[in-house]
Amino acid sequence: MKTKEYHIHIAPEFLFDQYDIFSYGYTPWVYLELKLKYNYYLNKAPNKTFEVNAKSLASIFATTKQSIYNSLNELVETGFLVKQKREYKLVDEAVCINKYRKVDTDKSTKPKFIKIYKWLFSDLISDIKREILPIENYRRMIIKCLRLYYYLLMHDGHCIVFDDEPSVQSTLTQTSLEKHIGSDHRVIKFLLNLLSVLGYIKIEDGIIYTLNNRTYNPDAFSYVKKESETAMSEKTVNVKSCEPDDETKKVPERFIGFCKTWDGQFISIIYYTPNKKNICTTTWCKGDGILPTLEESDIAENLRIHGRYSRYYNPKSYWDYDREVLSKTA
Repeated sequence: MKTKEYHIHIAPEFLFDQYDIFSYGYTPWVYLELKLKYNYYLNKAPNKTFEVNAKSLASIFATTKQSIYNSLNELVETGFLVKQKREYKLVDEAVCINKYRKVDTDKSTKPKFIKIYKWLFSDLISDIKREILPIENYRRMIIKCLRLYYYLLMHDGHCIVFDDEPSVQSTLTQTSLEKHIGSDHRVIKFLLNLLSVLGYIKIEDGIIYTLNNRTYNPDAFSYVKKESETAMSEKTVNVKSCEPDDETKKVPERFIGFCKTWDGQFISIIYYTPNKKNICTTTWCKGDGILPTLEESDIAENLRIHGRYSRYYNPKSYWDYDREVLSKTA
């Protein structure tokens, strides 16, 4: 059984496809998932083969089996996997990538490898999918979000150099990330906000901080929710104004407030999870399709960061908060 400390090392130039080896965006991440599962074979039994469940991999990355087969074939063609009949065996990417490395052109000071924990990778994908999958045609954002998050960890050295530090300030900005990740500012902004909401990074005054989920203590920094004496699990909210039926949903325990997604298509609920000591969001109902105003975004960010309790349960008026209280405690 793999423990919470179980991790692998992955070459950053491979993970971020620095040498433009792959045609399919899923390819390095499919290899990463296989290495997380079969790293023992790579180190102790390099000639041992294994079967690959394309359906399971497709489920992990929320894509099609054909996309997985394309990635597997590409890994075989480029030498990172060896196929023997219907089974495969891993080739160490740190060694194999030498034949693609461009001589005298790589002057980067990036670390030689990224330390990736199995549990963190699995939790990260699950959290990202929970927020992205309800948004139509956004599945490709899952891979982009993984790429952005691990690029931040690699660039800031949080993946190895500052492995025990709970929070590391990044020298990257939204503008510089556009260049490195290869996405426009709208995509980068959406992904940064998503990672911030999920508690994997923190953004304060425009500065990005990477958080170490192994050592970061929310109580010692931020994301602290003031407990309410009210039994939150007994509260209900009618979302008739947002959905065509009369379904009444219960507000999750330790409810904080509501917020719109960046495109206005959905309204999410913000709540505190005592086991993880973190503030989370989950999709609640359909929105009006109108982008949130600057004021609404500021209020939602305030709720996420400080966990201040909102007295208003109607998603249509989630921005009606206690201005006097917030102004005194901001």
